Amino acid sequence: MTTVDVKTAARLMDLSVWSIRDRINDGRLPAIEKASALGGGDKGLILTIPLTALPIEAQLKYAISHEDKKRYNVDLVSYKARFGEVGLAELHQRWLAVQECLPMEGWVHEVGERKRAIAEKYGMSLRRLYEWLQAYKAQGMAGLMFITKRKDVGKTRSMCKMAQDIVMAEYCASTQVGQNRILANLQKKAEGLGDSACDVCAHNSNALYRREMLLRGAVEDQDPC
Repeated sequence: MTTVDVKTAARLMDLSVWSIRDRINDGRLPAIEKASALGGGDKGLILTIPLTALPIEAQLKYAISHEDKKRYNVDLVSYKARFGEVGLAELHQRWLAVQECLPMEGWVHEVGERKRAIAEKYGMSLRRLYEWLQAYKAQGMAGLMFITKRKDVGKTRSMCKMAQDIVMAEYCASTQVGQNRILANLQKKAEGLGDSACDVCAHNSNALYRREMLLRGAVEDQDPC
């Protein structure tokens, strides 16, 4: 069973550590004492919370934070804005189904029947389950998300690639940073850079900054605008 410590739970739920402890004390969140590899806590024990006890959005954030950020680009904030809580719940169900299938990779016997049972459990056809499984292996959580056509094709995105980098770096950081704080930090950063933001963007193929970074081999994974 996957568990998270109190600080991680606070970050995933966009709450303070004290709020998480209050929820543990009044029974709203279950907690398990575990030995701490780093010591500390009460007699070397720390409180951990089962991942499945956290809200769906927090579970998805946890899953995304453990993906290879260089390979996968996942914008859960925009996805929630587009599809709402229902969309997150459906995404969560697809993710759970895929997680049950992944350990079967390489199995020979009874795989089809087991996957058929999983498909029925999560209310999808076996064919659709295989499609989600392949999409997840190729693209991570992004492969399980519905794709929508942009209404602003040919226009500048509301969030540029540098902004997406900043959000994802804070969103998946180990430190406790909530969604509201991330957006506030992004706005402050944008105001500070002003019109010169593109001049210091590693994605801007025309920027001297990107060329200097390329010479140092520091932006090989940064897609140009």
